[in-house]
Amino acid sequence: MYDFIARENGARVTIAEQYCKQILHKDCKARVDVNANVGIMEPRPFFGRIESLRGIGAMIVAAWHVSGWAINGVLLLPHQPWQQASALQNAIGRFELALLPGHAALMIFFVISGLVLRVSLQYGPQDFGRSALRFHIARIFRIYPVCMFAILIAALAHGWMIPSQPGHPAMPLDLSDFVANLLLLDVSLNGTLWAIQVEVVMAPFIVLLYFIETWQGPRALVAIAVITSFLSFSSRWTPWAPLSHNFFAFVLGMLIPTLGKTYVQQLSRFSTSRLLAGAVISLFLAGPLFGFFSRYSAFVEAYAATILVSILAYRIDLQGFWLLDTRPFRLLGVSSGSYYVLHMSLLVWIVPLVAMVTPAALNVEVPALTGPVVIAIVLGVLSAAAILSYLVVEAPGIALGRRIMSSRRLRLA
Repeated sequence: MYDFIARENGARVTIAEQYCKQILHKDCKARVDVNANVGIMEPRPFFGRIESLRGIGAMIVAAWHVSGWAINGVLLLPHQPWQQASALQNAIGRFELALLPGHAALMIFFVISGLVLRVSLQYGPQDFGRSALRFHIARIFRIYPVCMFAILIAALAHGWMIPSQPGHPAMPLDLSDFVANLLLLDVSLNGTLWAIQVEVVMAPFIVLLYFIETWQGPRALVAIAVITSFLSFSSRWTPWAPLSHNFFAFVLGMLIPTLGKTYVQQLSRFSTSRLLAGAVISLFLAGPLFGFFSRYSAFVEAYAATILVSILAYRIDLQGFWLLDTRPFRLLGVSSGSYYVLHMSLLVWIVPLVAMVTPAALNVEVPALTGPVVIAIVLGVLSAAAILSYLVVEAPGIALGRRIMSSRRLRLA
């Protein structure tokens, strides 16, 4: 591994590392000029605001799912019109629902993954074999421990039954189905994990795309991004529809450290602010205009997410984002993986408990007020559970993967 070689080159690396940690407050990865055999320390960029954005995205997805639950026979938000509520209440409720662009948040996740995974490859070994090995080990230990924990929670929450789905009644959970869910070969216990399946399937493609970029330059990725963007309207260009529809979002994210960075850094603050506002508005309006699950919505959302993530990652000079720099949102971002994989299963327990203390009359008479309050309470409980899961399950799994990668045998493989 490159940082192992660089650490053998003496005090210059040590001084650079101390500078990064003390001045930049960032961990450093060593880069090596193979021809000169000289270790060069560069701070691996840490995108704090992007991490916070990922946490906000996880909350938005969870809020959208919570909004479809009914308390005292009334939906928290009007996915279907509230029958006993006034036209004004329904209008307010529809506006509140529009403030939860769940699918847009999912596209942001995919774009962010493209960005951070491409950067991780850049600061790792630059030969294909070692890079692919280390990358996949890291992905396995980041994804599978917390997902296996989430599957266990889902099985308990549903009473060891596979929950009913449209056209499929609930049925007992047998061992083969349970193991298939643990391995993410099946998501019948928690349907939202299809997005994690996409992340897993994309891992080898991201490695391949990175080395295509190092060989042919960013223009090759631009061509792939454009082609897969148009192919996303078809579900058959890959053997699996979710991969066909979402492949392009990861490629767009991989373009951010090069073209995205260059583009946003050359803009004035005024132009950047206008572009950012347009991206945010597009993320909120795409679903209502084109349909929540429309491929046109996904197309617009992915490109708007690319603009948003590029600006938040590489224009830290912009003011007005202090909230993303606060510790609570950073902590929420760190635990966003746990938040996403656990929220659907935990709702089975949390929502009935909240319903017990929610007055029925209040829920029926002013649903436009009650719904957001209940959703906020549920999100708060989910946040605490996600942070606990991160500390107990997710972080130890990530640390185990890092220990395996730092072993001398693997570094020299």
